[in-house]
Amino acid sequence: MNNKIQGAALLFSTLIILIAVLFVIGAYSHSETTHFQGIADSAETVINSESSVEIKKILVIEGQKVSAGEKLAELTNPELALRISDINNQLLQLMSEKGLDKAEIKSKLIQTQAAEQAVVNDLNAQIRSLENQIKINKELSSGLKSFQMKQNSDDLKNPIMLQIESLKIEIADRKKEFGASVQMYREMLANSDAPVKIQSERLKEELEMLTEKSSNLAIFAPFEGIIGNVYFKGGEKTAPFTPILSILQKEPSIVKGYIHESLYSQIKAGDTVTVVSIDGKKKISGVVAGLGNRIVPYPVRLLKLPDFQLWGREITVKIPESNGFILGEKVTIIFETARADSFFSKLLSFLKPAELSAKETGSSFDSKEIKSDESVKIEASGAIFIKNINLFAVISDETEKKTPFLFLMDKTGAVKEKIKIEGLEKIDDVESIAMIDNANILISSSLSYSQKGELKDHRKILASVKLENKKAVMTNSVDLYALLSDLARSGKGELNRFLSMAISEKTMDIEGMSVVKNALFIAFKNPLLNKKPVILKIADFMNIFKTKNIKSSQVSFSSVASMPENERISDIYNSDDQFYFTTSCNNGRCGGFYELADNKAVLLKRFETLKPEGIAFDGNFYIFFDEGGHNNSRFMEIKR
Repeated sequence: MNNKIQGAALLFSTLIILIAVLFVIGAYSHSETTHFQGIADSAETVINSESSVEIKKILVIEGQKVSAGEKLAELTNPELALRISDINNQLLQLMSEKGLDKAEIKSKLIQTQAAEQAVVNDLNAQIRSLENQIKINKELSSGLKSFQMKQNSDDLKNPIMLQIESLKIEIADRKKEFGASVQMYREMLANSDAPVKIQSERLKEELEMLTEKSSNLAIFAPFEGIIGNVYFKGGEKTAPFTPILSILQKEPSIVKGYIHESLYSQIKAGDTVTVVSIDGKKKISGVVAGLGNRIVPYPVRLLKLPDFQLWGREITVKIPESNGFILGEKVTIIFETARADSFFSKLLSFLKPAELSAKETGSSFDSKEIKSDESVKIEASGAIFIKNINLFAVISDETEKKTPFLFLMDKTGAVKEKIKIEGLEKIDDVESIAMIDNANILISSSLSYSQKGELKDHRKILASVKLENKKAVMTNSVDLYALLSDLARSGKGELNRFLSMAISEKTMDIEGMSVVKNALFIAFKNPLLNKKPVILKIADFMNIFKTKNIKSSQVSFSSVASMPENERISDIYNSDDQFYFTTSCNNGRCGGFYELADNKAVLLKRFETLKPEGIAFDGNFYIFFDEGGHNNSRFMEIKR
């Protein structure tokens, strides 16, 4: 009898517990839904010219639909046309002359060397005079202890010392100018039978570059879309990088929504939402790509009562292509949270905290390890996908004896080949790799100082490599650090300030490269410009291997806004004229994967326990992560 009573009591207790659990599940299983309004929009692409131009003709009007590659405007550059005409005249004159004889060339060489010596002597005399002045000042002040202490503490700010430094820089610059002329006359002497040919070849190279630049003086639609704004008309002149017109995508790519200030804390970047047309006939999923950093008034169009102003936080939602919405269409954004998920997540994390934490961050469940038989661990700093062999080419920022290697890896992470780059003896801190075409690639060192405070030649290399039949051969290389240093001296404005700061503060650090047609884009980890990361564009970049020079006219740059302060760019990739990049945190193992939209960072994926180092692309993205050298790097596929 007692056993029956005990059994009934146990059954009753079990039922009570079951009812309690069902009550808790019921309390937490309902969904909370938040609705807010938005407007279907598109990222506006502003089109400008890198140089001063005159608008010859605008061929489109605002609101007009255009096809990819369609000509939108014709431009002219009077200064460019004048230079081309001048070079043509010089070439015609050379063709009609027999050229200088050997004695005349030798005379010009001697005159140039004498002029160089005179200029250098004059500048050195000025330096000696200033040094004597410093010596006299020190002698006069040697008896004044208080003045001597102040002088010693202010040596670096002494204006006379600054003048001396400036004169020394001028000497170096003038020597470089005279040196170019001396070298030309020496070449002419060495080829005295054909001095006209030497001059003609140089003029033809310049003419070819200017002619190509002149032929590109037209604006073409980068994609199929709708003309947004037209800022100029025919006959007007524009300054460099001044917007000429803008183009919008044919269909919306984003939705700008506004959530009331009492509710904005419920939503965060990366959350999935549903975007619904006002009539309810169109419905798609979207992802919150960004949140405004302040509370703003609602647009009048989204107010139910125009006289009753509402305030909220602006939210940007990225939506798929071919969504069926119309630009400017008013939509409803639905954000739904299921509280049961939160309840069970907390319950499971209490039972298995370590396992669930790893799964939430994706550190071991979503990524794969690179598998290599090599004794040296692969610290992947960059990668590209080579279609014709269906393998990744991975670079490692540390290799044995700084030997230049490419590791060919399949999609399972298995390293199939380890290829030494022939013709390149040594390279260190390789941080960037980019595809030029199916058979040629670029690799670059970081250009950063080592932990010992050294910057040796093998940390300054930019090299082009031919990759064919699983064999790699260096075809060209330059000292990229030296070229950027020369550019810093010849450049102007913000570009000069950025490069000069990187060199003087020894903070230059290149982490990513991407090639788009004939332009090379370089992403800097450091330094920042106005607290923003910098991406440098070098037009006609293959020419720098031939000329060993980067002209300021080849270079433009942009800075990336909306970046977290604790993150720096670690790689960059361009797909269909859209830039993507990874970042790594300054402190700790974390980072992100971003899309670059209107020079702003739009977060696509966050990594809390992984440090992104590189991007490769084969239709989907592959992110490579730094594991610190003790373990082989990991990588993760992200569906496009």
